[in-house]
Amino acid sequence: MFKKEKISEKELTTQSNFLSQTTQIEGNIKAQGNFRLEGTIIGNIDCSAKFILSETSKIQGNLYATNAEISGEVVGDIEIKELLSLKASARINGNIKSNKLLVEPGATINGNFKTSPGIVPNSSSSSTSSTPQHHNNAPKKPEEKTLA
Repeated sequence: MFKKEKISEKELTTQSNFLSQTTQIEGNIKAQGNFRLEGTIIGNIDCSAKFILSETSKIQGNLYATNAEISGEVVGDIEIKELLSLKASARINGNIKSNKLLVEPGATINGNFKTSPGIVPNSSSSSTSSTPQHHNNAPKKPEEKTLA
């Protein structure tokens, strides 16, 4: 009755998903296109394109994406395939792996970070648990670092 059309890779990366400031979701999210979060997510996020976290938003879980721009708070690990941009208002409590890292003065990172070419995010899609897997391998009490 209905014919499902295939969506091209270009169309997927130009599509955008949006979660408003007044919305909170508990569970894992997998987005094929760009994703902008202005609310709160308690769970892991797997975004195959660009992920944007606004200044008022929060993630309690791990973030996997191709590119990301973070202005809000992340409590969990971050793995970015290409460029991770941390804005001045970013607050990260977890480990970071990214091919390239851009940090504005004022951003806070409480954890370790590693940059190297060829980082491939461990997609959370293989995990069926809706409970966030936090940074268990992080140092017990890492020093908070404010980059100025």
